[in-house]
Amino acid sequence: MYNKGATLETMKGIIYGLVDNSTMELRYVGQTIEALACRFKRHMKLCSSNAHLNNWLRSADASSIVLERDPEDLDEAEMRWIADARAQGARLINLTDGGGGVRGYKQTPERRAKIGAAHMGKTINAETRAKMSAAKMGRKFTLEHRLKISAAGRGHKHTNEARAKISDGLRRYHARKN
Repeated sequence: MYNKGATLETMKGIIYGLVDNSTMELRYVGQTIEALACRFKRHMKLCSSNAHLNNWLRSADASSIVLERDPEDLDEAEMRWIADARAQGARLINLTDGGGGVRGYKQTPERRAKIGAAHMGKTINAETRAKMSAAKMGRKFTLEHRLKISAAGRGHKHTNEARAKISDGLRRYHARKN
């Protein structure tokens, strides 16, 4: 059973599966650091971006099982379980290859266009801009990365208007520093 006394420092998490009770087929692999019963309830309660998972959960008699307890690396373990299950022919409804992100998921060109259109004309407020700026302060790029950035900009010519804006911005920046 789940260790209720575990803290985030002592608990590494679990890899779990959602199983169709009528066929005993593994249909979904996930990771969590919370109690499995709580995570299962959240699956049942919340609508995730995976509509196929939502529809399956509503129509099937599903239950959750522990596949692996306290792996060294949750992301790696989840990716391994998903890859192994798919290799054995499991009909998983995971959208991605696992790992706490969107590895393996590719947006369709239509979807990308729709997302782009939705963001067209949006502006980011000053508070958010300040947070983004603070997050990037002190960030160091490797030599290889800097060379790639340099190569990407080679041959690009700024218009006179753009050059004037850059110059003006640099003047204001240096005036504030002094």
